[in-house]
Amino acid sequence: MPGIMRFRCFRNCLGIVLLLCLLYFKDMINNEPPLTRVVAPKEFPLHPPNVNTNRLQAKKSSISRRLQDFTHDWLRQRRARVDWKNIIKPCADNMAWGLVKDQWGKTNRSSATTSDIIFKDIRPAGEFSKIFIQSKTSDNRTKLIGGDTWRVYLRGPTSLVATVFDHNNGTYEALFLITEPGVYELMIYLDYSLCEGFKDPPLDWFIIGDDQGAHQREGVLGTLDEYLVKQPFETGQPNLTVTVTNAQLKGPLSDKLERLGSCSETCKYLWDGFGQWKNGQWTPYLKESYNSRRPQNYTQSGTLWICGDSIGMRLYRSIKTRPLCKSLYQDCGNSYMWTYYAQNKGLNARLENDLDFRPQKVIGIIVDVLRTPTMQQEESVLLLNLNLHFVGKINFTTYQKLIDDLILVLKAKEHGERVPKYKAKIIWKSSTAVCNEKASSFNITNGRFFTTQRVALFNAYSVTAMCKAGFDVIDVYSLTDSYPQRCNDQVHYHDEVFNTMETMLEQYKVHYNKKLDEDEKQDRIKRCISQ
Repeated sequence: MPGIMRFRCFRNCLGIVLLLCLLYFKDMINNEPPLTRVVAPKEFPLHPPNVNTNRLQAKKSSISRRLQDFTHDWLRQRRARVDWKNIIKPCADNMAWGLVKDQWGKTNRSSATTSDIIFKDIRPAGEFSKIFIQSKTSDNRTKLIGGDTWRVYLRGPTSLVATVFDHNNGTYEALFLITEPGVYELMIYLDYSLCEGFKDPPLDWFIIGDDQGAHQREGVLGTLDEYLVKQPFETGQPNLTVTVTNAQLKGPLSDKLERLGSCSETCKYLWDGFGQWKNGQWTPYLKESYNSRRPQNYTQSGTLWICGDSIGMRLYRSIKTRPLCKSLYQDCGNSYMWTYYAQNKGLNARLENDLDFRPQKVIGIIVDVLRTPTMQQEESVLLLNLNLHFVGKINFTTYQKLIDDLILVLKAKEHGERVPKYKAKIIWKSSTAVCNEKASSFNITNGRFFTTQRVALFNAYSVTAMCKAGFDVIDVYSLTDSYPQRCNDQVHYHDEVFNTMETMLEQYKVHYNKKLDEDEKQDRIKRCISQ
């Protein structure tokens, strides 16, 4: 009994203690001010802030800026190809042979050995990247003037050539578009300094040559040492590379140019001319979208005539074995020219040996072709190029007049407008790039003015003029300049380099000498040079 009584007493006491604790905590809760303000239902935001939303907006803004950069650089690169005025801007008053401006002597020549890369902006694949080169003299003085001629190539998963801008302050920007990620070797060459790559020949240069204006006597210009390409860049340091990461801006290149508005300058490009080599195949940035199906009841018609130098002659020999000449055109022909007809021999050659350059003789050769009966058809095509044999023999202003006079002859004035004068379709083919580093001898007299820079300058002017005149244009300059194996010799390439161009010409003919581009957006982008 005493034990039971003690247990009941303990239970009652415990119950009283618990009751008192409950009352104590209830009183604290009722009298303590609230820890947080009670928010009325109407004060709650309908859409609470979301960190992910802010991040998404920032990402969209970044993508928008990068797309703007892409469009800007896309047009810069295309404009640079034909902007002959900008090409010679640093040297416009320094092109005369024998002229040496103050502070432009040999002691201020740039050196590839001491020059270096001062800035790199390497973007992911599918975006434009750039490097900046600072020119320096051989004694390591930083240059503050322009006039150097740098060439920059990239070799890796693809092969391509950069577009180099002379900022006229000693720095040079190399702009390039890589679409395949990977490690790329930078190959950098300095050809000339102090505007020496743009120098025009002396006024009597053509006269003192032969009947074609070539083969001037060795030594008539004095000692020549201007060609600098054998100097290694940055003392020949190995493994000068850039690493390109995976693409972040997805989709085809044409989608990145959707904001490309109206264009102030356009060109009727049959061949865009920009792209890269991959696994031995040329890959344009904008894919050609020709329909190669031959229409029903198609019959051979017209003549394809190629007029130009040995590059044109090799093209002619190649297409003679292809459908272009076997089943599409009724006939193919070729006019092989140096400055004038390559067959200019015998009495004419001796009589013309001491004459100056005559542009009308060049134009006369072309007109004679257009007047032949087989070319008096709308189904016929004249594929024309005049470049390489003129670069080393005449000055730039003389070449400009030749091209301008040729256009005047090829077009007639009707109802206040200039229209094609001849029935045959005329296509201007750009110059190929040259490989002077493969020449058998450097700094020889009769090759002094045959420079890579003058080839690019003459090409830019002729392409611009033909674009403005409304002729169709095929651009092969970048295709050849970025070819990884380069030339066989100083000027010639393997025939397979031009396979894709020959295929394009076949598809062009299938559609009655008209370009059938299935993608109007891509066609508009291709034609746009500047806004």
